Parts: sequence; structure tokens; C-alpha cells
Amino acid sequence: MRPSDWSIELWTNGIQTADLGGRAKGRRIKESRNESDDISWALDLNELKRYCRSIGTTPGNLIQDGITEVRVKKYENYMAGGTIVHTQKVRNAQSEVLSIRARGFFDLLADRYTSGLRTFTDVERTTIPWTLIDESQSQGALWNFGITQGLVAPSLGVYSRQYQNTRLKDAIQDLTKLQTAFDVKLMADKTFNVYAQLGSLRPDIVFEYPGNCKELTTDSDATNLANMLYLLGSGIGQQSLLQLDLPDANSQIDYKVREKPLVLSDILDSGTLNDYGLSYLAAWARAFEIPKVKYDGRRGPAVSDYIVGDYVSVRETDDPDTQLSGLFRVESREIVIDDNDNEDVTVEFGR
Repeated sequence: MRPSDWSIELWTNGIQTADLGGRAKGRRIKESRNESDDISWALDLNELKRYCRSIGTTPGNLIQDGITEVRVKKYENYMAGGTIVHTQKVRNAQSEVLSIRARGFFDLLADRYTSGLRTFTDVERTTIPWTLIDESQSQGALWNFGITQGLVAPSLGVYSRQYQNTRLKDAIQDLTKLQTAFDVKLMADKTFNVYAQLGSLRPDIVFEYPGNCKELTTDSDATNLANMLYLLGSGIGQQSLLQLDLPDANSQIDYKVREKPLVLSDILDSGTLNDYGLSYLAAWARAFEIPKVKYDGRRGPAVSDYIVGDYVSVRETDDPDTQLSGLFRVESREIVIDDNDNEDVTVEFGR
């Protein structure tokens, strides 16, 4: 077993059963804001069998799809966690390899639904996600994923929403897309955190090309422009369906009218409907430029020095025609780790 800065811990029923960090090859971790982690690695099958014999188990007992959990950490910092969802064994004359993929615990909520009709009327918006999770897990022992409540965001105001057989993951993610939104994260220990905003201003974290970045990609996109929204909500009781037309006048001057109808049947009040529309316009009313960088994690910034959600500095210093420079929010990052613990990091930024 090679020494490694990275640990890949396996857990079952709350008990750690193994650490495969020094045995894993082709390690990859992708983190995204308000989305599930994605983790993959490979193992030499013969080495895994020897390791299992040394601890009194078998590969089939140690690694079980849909049951075994994984927690990835660098030094003492947990970076990602989830449930193993797919394994693939490939044998040929040269090698025998077991490839493993895990998805973050947020994906567990993609397999749970709200009740037939669940209505929230004038409820603090940041409490809705945990309420939905708690109600689902409280239906019995077989319903309890072991997700616990962690950080609770400060009050951001009330919403009225109605859900009908809605996937919990979809319901929670929709709440994070509103104008006065918040962020959520299911941690590697299954703690569910709600933040007024995940991350902070980090101008001290600098991605520079040329410099510490080996590649800079800048996408400018006007594919899905929308500056005249026709929003249709639901309403409560005898109240008629909510309808709201929401324009962006400045965008229309530049791009002419670009229409977009949106049906949002779970929204029950005009304030929430307006909030959603403003959020949509902020994202799609203008063409946007999004950078993406690739860099060597050994050259910095260290992956443990910043998190998804932080606003960091991105600079392009050698092109006077574009001269990209500013603070951009980290939306996702993918860390690929080779057998020598060298880290190839791709960071994508948000609009």
C-alpha cells in the first residue's frame, strides 16, 4: 500500500470498515453547488482480495452497491461523501480491475417524494428543506437514511409552496434557485446544512492565466436568452391561478423581445412567483461570459483552502482585447488525483 495524502474511507451502518486511499487508482471527486458529489476510483482486484483476507472479509461484503458509504478526505479535511452506486469488474490477460462510483448523499433524496399534497403557507423559506427531509425520515426505521439537521440559515422571509408527489431533491433544489435564495449541502457525515449563502468573498484565492493556471476557457453564451416571462403559478383554495408577466426592459432594448412561458404549479403566492421570475431573468436576460480554469493542485491554490460557493479572483493578464478580471463564484470543481497524489483540478464558475 502506497502512502497517500488522500483517504477513501468505507462505512457501513455508521462504522468505518476500511480505508482504501493508498490502494485506489484513478481517483476523481467532483463537487457542485446544491448538487450531489460524484466520486470514482479503481482498485486492482487481486490486491483488494488480499486486503480483504487480511481484515477477515470479502470484496463482496466490503463493497455493496447502494449500501456501502464512502467519505473522502485530504489530510484531516473531508472533501466529499456518498453511497456507492455502481461497480464494474473488468478482467483480461493483463489485469483485473474493479471500478467504483459513488454519488453524494443528496441523491438519496431523489428516491423520496412528498406526500400526495403538502402545502406550506407563509413559512420561513429556509425551514422547508429540512421539514421535507424530517417528515420523510420520520415514517419509520426503514425510512431513515440517517441524515441529521446541521446548520440552520438565518431568516430570509416566508414562502407559500405546494408539493404533490414531488421528488424531495427537486423540491429543495428549486428553492435554491430563487432570487432571495439560499444554499444547501449534505456533508460527508450526512449532516444537512442550510446557508444564507455557501462560501464567502475570497479575493486572496487567485486563478491567473498565464500563471498558476495551465488552461483558461471562456464561454460567451446567448443561446437561451429570455427577457419577457409569462409565469403561471397555482393558487390556494378558491383563488384563481396566479399569472404574472415579467419583462426586463434593458435586455429588450439590446436583444429585442425574447419570450419564455414558465409553468410553476407548486408556487402559491405572487411574491414567490415574482421572486422566481427575477431569479430567472438575472440568469437568462443577458448574454453571459463564464470562465473555467484548469490548474495543478500542487502549485496552488490548495483544494483545502477554498470551497465551492466562494467568490475568488480570476485574471487573464496577457490579452489586452479581453483582459478578464474579477471575482467569480465557484460553482463546481473536479479533482483528478494520479497515483503520485498529483492533483489536476478543473474549476467552473457561475453566472
